[in-house]
Amino acid sequence: MRVITGGVPHIPADCCNIVVPASHPEADAGFIIMEQVGYPGMSGGNTIWVVRVLLAMSMRPMQEPVTELTLEALAGLLRVRAECQGGKVEAVTFRDVPTLAAHLDAVLDVP
Repeated sequence: MRVITGGVPHIPADCCNIVVPASHPEADAGFIIMEQVGYPGMSGGNTIWVVRVLLAMSMRPMQEPVTELTLEALAGLLRVRAECQGGKVEAVTFRDVPTLAAHLDAVLDVP
């Protein structure tokens, strides 16, 4: 298990990501997001940091120019694409899990 924290030095971290073995057979790794208010099922920023750490620490093999991974978050599977150059992650994109709409075709009056 690896713990990845985010935040500014000397200020308590906003969140912590725990990298765990995946339980889904399609996933390369799993991660749990721990924030001060709970355990969100998904976060884009946390996903990007987890990918960067997995590849930078050789927890998963990096392939240049593109490394593709599948991560398992509490919300489901995330298909990730990391653009890599010179042994470093330059950019991360991912396909998020499906979400539900609270309202469709709602009219909003915004001043």
